[in-house]
Amino acid sequence: MAVKHHLFKLPMHERFHVKEGEKGTLQAHHRMTMFHLPFLTIDYHIYEKESTTAGK
Repeated sequence: MAVKHHLFKLPMHERFHVKEGEKGTLQAHHRMTMFHLPFLTIDYHIYEKESTTAGK
């Protein structure tokens, strides 16, 4: 956080949990806290991009 010319570090923490899911996918859980209070949680499901054969 910045106030005029002064910078302050906020007590913010992030945690990622990543694990392999079905058929080689990845699942991730991203959690952020500030002042030990949760303020953001995101769940990701990551899949391999299918290759395209357009133009061949």
